[in-house]
Amino acid sequence: MRTQGDVQGVINALTHLNILSPNQARKDTLAVLYMNEGKHIQALNTIGIDKNENDSDMAVEVKAMSLQVLNQIERSVEHYEELYRRKPSPVVAYELADMKIQLDDLLGATKHITFGIANSKSDVMRTFYESQNQYQVPKDPYENFSQYKFEQSVLGHLIFVLSNHLGFDSYLE
Repeated sequence: MRTQGDVQGVINALTHLNILSPNQARKDTLAVLYMNEGKHIQALNTIGIDKNENDSDMAVEVKAMSLQVLNQIERSVEHYEELYRRKPSPVVAYELADMKIQLDDLLGATKHITFGIANSKSDVMRTFYESQNQYQVPKDPYENFSQYKFEQSVLGHLIFVLSNHLGFDSYLE
């Protein structure tokens, strides 16, 4: 079915198998199929949204990603933290940093950015596909920092960490 592109048929078959013989691995796989098809609510209905220590890594990842897509950032952070606790990686660290910035947890974001920079490899890339129109930014990105509610020490640390990693020594002077 999958080679024919009939993902809904695979979902139906797996659901039927799970009814006949319930199995957590089948539920996790079903949730991944739903998530990959953009059906995040169905994925979460299949495995639940609550944090559970007995969840497989696959289930925790589905919960984290689906909640993030559904803009449930606080709940998503819980599951990303669990993924990070189980197996720290720069990719998960950067996702956590991004969400913590959205939640105004700048110290937590700094911790994850620092980990990501220290443990990333130059061959690991993330592709971003822009779907919006062009936009402009000021020539000097530090010109309007006063409009943001950053604590000076956290902002300074973020600039220092990023500048060192990227090799921009002129901003440190």
